Amino acid sequence: MNCQHANLESARFCGACGERLVQVQPVGERKVVTVMFADIVGSTELIGDNDPELALDRLPPALARMGNAVQQFHGTIMRSMGDGLMVIFGIPHAQEDHALRACQAALTMMQSSRDNDIVLRVGIHSGEIVAGVPDKFTKEQSVYGAAVHLASRLEHMAQPGDICITESTFKLVQSFCDAHALGHQDVKGFPRPIGIYRLVGMTPARAPFRDAVVGSYRGRDAELAILQQAFAGAEQGAGKVIGISAPPGIGKSRLCFEFARSARERLVPVQEASASPYDHSGPLQPLLEFFRNFFRIASSDDAEAARTKIAERIASSVPHLMDDVALLADFLGIRDPQSPAPAMEPKTRHTRLVNLVVSLVRDGTRTPSVIIIEDIHWLDEASIEFVSALVNVAHVSRALIILTYRPSYHAPWQEGPEFKEIRLVELHDEDISALIEDVIGDHPSTGAISGSIVERSGGNPFFAEELIRSLIDGGDLTGRPGYYETSGQVSPETLPATVQTVIGARIDRLAPMDKEVLQIGATIGREFPLSVLAEVTRTTYTDLVGILSRLSQLELIQAGASETEQVRFAFRHPLIQEVAYAMQLRTRRVELHAAVARALERFHHNQLSEYADPIAHHFEAAKDYAPAAAYTARAAAWIGTTNSRLAMKSWLKVRRLLQSLPYSSETNQLRMRASLQIVALGWRDGMTVDEAAPFFKEALDIARDLKDSVSEVLILAAFGRISTCTGSADEYAKQVLQAIDLSDSTDLSVQAILLVFLCQAYGHAGKLREALAAGDTALRQIDNIRRSHEAVIGFNVKRWAESLRTRILARMGSFDIARNCIAQLISSEQEHPDAAIQSIPHHAGAELAWLMHDRELAGFHSQRIDEIAATSSIPYLAVYANAFRGLALSLSGDHVGAIQKIESAIHLAREVFAGLEYESDMLAFLAEIHLRNDSPAAAFRAAENAIAVAAERRSRLAECRATLVLAQVVSAGSVQHPGYRLSDLLARARDLIEETGARPFESLFPLAQSSAGSCGQEA
Repeated sequence: MNCQHANLESARFCGACGERLVQVQPVGERKVVTVMFADIVGSTELIGDNDPELALDRLPPALARMGNAVQQFHGTIMRSMGDGLMVIFGIPHAQEDHALRACQAALTMMQSSRDNDIVLRVGIHSGEIVAGVPDKFTKEQSVYGAAVHLASRLEHMAQPGDICITESTFKLVQSFCDAHALGHQDVKGFPRPIGIYRLVGMTPARAPFRDAVVGSYRGRDAELAILQQAFAGAEQGAGKVIGISAPPGIGKSRLCFEFARSARERLVPVQEASASPYDHSGPLQPLLEFFRNFFRIASSDDAEAARTKIAERIASSVPHLMDDVALLADFLGIRDPQSPAPAMEPKTRHTRLVNLVVSLVRDGTRTPSVIIIEDIHWLDEASIEFVSALVNVAHVSRALIILTYRPSYHAPWQEGPEFKEIRLVELHDEDISALIEDVIGDHPSTGAISGSIVERSGGNPFFAEELIRSLIDGGDLTGRPGYYETSGQVSPETLPATVQTVIGARIDRLAPMDKEVLQIGATIGREFPLSVLAEVTRTTYTDLVGILSRLSQLELIQAGASETEQVRFAFRHPLIQEVAYAMQLRTRRVELHAAVARALERFHHNQLSEYADPIAHHFEAAKDYAPAAAYTARAAAWIGTTNSRLAMKSWLKVRRLLQSLPYSSETNQLRMRASLQIVALGWRDGMTVDEAAPFFKEALDIARDLKDSVSEVLILAAFGRISTCTGSADEYAKQVLQAIDLSDSTDLSVQAILLVFLCQAYGHAGKLREALAAGDTALRQIDNIRRSHEAVIGFNVKRWAESLRTRILARMGSFDIARNCIAQLISSEQEHPDAAIQSIPHHAGAELAWLMHDRELAGFHSQRIDEIAATSSIPYLAVYANAFRGLALSLSGDHVGAIQKIESAIHLAREVFAGLEYESDMLAFLAEIHLRNDSPAAAFRAAENAIAVAAERRSRLAECRATLVLAQVVSAGSVQHPGYRLSDLLARARDLIEETGARPFESLFPLAQSSAGSCGQEA
């Protein structure tokens, strides 16, 4: 309306200017209610064949008495059927005790009917319905749902004079009502038997209620003192981590708020972040939030301004981190095209970012500060490492770190010496009473209400606050804060019994447009930007500001606290959002999610990759699967730069979303891309050949259909890489050779990448000469590799090729050359921080040390592999770390410890399906160490196992070494072995040495040389 005149909600035209008013059309809502059908038994006999007017003397009075009972307990009569009523408790406004009201009304009408010689039968059921939808013909509001039909069926099943209730109703009223179980019975139209009870009467018992209030702050002086003391320590350079554990509503967030407010009053910097399951914000949001707050980056800042803020802050406080500016800018989506971040493996990139946070907290703050991260039990797995790193560095910083979580959350760092936990419990009755008095006041008329709230709140401050506000919103309390009075007789039993229904009742009291805005906000998420909300709602911007002001005054929402972001609002509590969202019909949600998705696209147009995950969520909820799949793919590509596991989950989701879409050129491209990425990432997570095969086949078929030769050859190579982990190395080489044959010989980028794959494949197969040739050729062409092709691989291909070549040289016996190559690679290790590639030269060094019996060299390389594995958390690196630590221990004379380490490595590889390409080698090492430990029987068993696995994987080097162990055991005659002949074993070992080119194996066991000499053959 233009004149701003206040009109009644039902008015169609303005009472002042006469303009037609915008009407909020009813769209229906989902509500949990109790449905009652009551029928007069024998109504036909009462009327008989008499004149119809005589029915007016008998039925209307009976129906009037029934209606009076309904009105007494505030039910809504939906339909009068001449001899019965259909009643709903819980509409048009939510009632927390809808089931109890229905039972009380039924008992009352049953008694009044008996007093007038009328017999009734009643059926009652509690469940979800759709309410508020206009009837097509009558235009009246109707209700729909199985709950209505079940209550009707139950009324017909009831015996005359009985009230039958379902089990769902009984569970809600069992503390108040007496009922007899009638067992589970079949009900027509319902697939499963329904539990039925006969309602007998009321009982004096009352159910305990655990919920509470937060007005002024009460009852947490001891907890605030702990936080203040911990911050005093941080001021002296002894940082601390405080965990606040409590169930929902007890006051974790309020305690943090009060402490943060006091800190800000002292001009102490406070950094805040939080996790939530409701806003679908995507992974790593707490980490992003931390960086933006720390560097004071506003959404209005362009990329150059944001980079300048980062560079200036780092230069002034932690200048040694200037090299990470490009990495941080890239992560925040403000990369500098002239100075891009170096390519690195996703896990390494994530680790660098986490270490950057650690350095900023430890070294980047000159004054004591407070870091608050709320609800870490909802953190995504990519952000957990961020929190753990903060905990580990807190004691050497000047920061107090506060973490909140629910009691079910557990983490290893909770046992650390620098960690202290505050377990919040319910407030004492006297604290709740004082809190209520602060909000309501001490007027004599409020005494009964205050006592009821204390009892029902159970010490939960949030719930108590909601109970009070419900009474204020409902008009039962009038006045102003601290000076309320009751407006009339208020029964304590009418107070809401659950927070969900309290919130629902409050929402139902809103004006239609206010309610609609709240529900749209709930659809957007836990937080919602004003500009997005304005685009989705039907109101003008001016009206929307007024609505949000009213909703804020009612404390359903609150304005966002960040000064660096555009205006945004957040729900005061996740339950408010959840209830507001759940009230809407699914069809309405679908419409809103579609509108929200488009609005978010425009709002985050400069950060689409970062916010692709929430945009994808809304498109999926809108059942618009094409853009949902596209944005999920975008999110997967973004998170894949730091967390391959989350990227894998997202790519799998892309394929699931695409199953709902028809085949087309566009969807096929995305199917191929998703399946290719799943195969390319699979080896990191231990994907087996059988698991990868469907993705491989889909990607390969689509690539061939699209005549995309580049994708085709990369798919073949990626699948071969998986096959070598749990399958045949020869099959891996075959796949790569096939890819080379299919590739364009003029595409030197693809040719170079495939040659490195071939070098690795031949190396796993033990064909060392062929591996060396492929690697040398690849390195001559390495500068031709395009970045787009290297991105599919996920790390620096040149470094990978150089590392593979070094390991091959060591295995072929070129010890001096290998030693020099290892030294060169290690000297430039920090320039190429990819953990997977960084470790390969040390693998070569450890194997070289084993072949040369160099204890010190083995110790150096195994220790470095341990360090790399510990910082990367990549499972297959942990496998290699245990294996090479075992070799170092054996060379030091600790064969028992070595055996334990290698057995641990084998077990881990089998458990996580990672590093299995090295399983036969580890078994061969195990056999050799058992032999050194003078355990021939154990050596014999390990060697046999090694040969079996090596034959399956086509791992010739492991088979050769294990065969030599068998030969030594057979020659010594210490184990019965009728199935083996020494000459056959030596001949097989000699053939394998010749085939592989592994000349160091000729001198690995003196037995092999002497036996070979006795046979008259050259070694």
